[in-house]
Amino acid sequence: MRATRRRPRNPGSRAPVVIREGDLMTPLELPDAVATLFASPPPDDCPVQRAIDQIADKWKLRILLALSRDGVVRFRELQRRLDGVSQKVLTSALRELERDGLVTRTAYAEIPPRVEYRASERCASLLPILAQLQEWASRG
Repeated sequence: MRATRRRPRNPGSRAPVVIREGDLMTPLELPDAVATLFASPPPDDCPVQRAIDQIADKWKLRILLALSRDGVVRFRELQRRLDGVSQKVLTSALRELERDGLVTRTAYAEIPPRVEYRASERCASLLPILAQLQEWASRG
């Protein structure tokens, strides 16, 4: 097998990373859905990038996990459970999650106004994927 030299993983490290031919999958070996990730440049409508954009935020993932665990939660209760989140950031994140179909918002015409949030079915379908991601990340 022919070895190719690559840049070191750590810029401070002088040892090159050696990758042997055959160690990496080529795009031809990948399923079509995954091969689009390697398109150069990636397509603007990449579904994986859109999905990551929907949850890639400091608070969004925490919000989704809290709602999935606790069921129906009112705004202030959710804010208390997410220690450190401001009202503005939580409001913005909840609006985006609702727009993306991951959170369901129910407003009641009462005085004082009451608003409840819950994880949607779309969010429930995301949980097994997040569990797989957690398992993958814990393997290092």
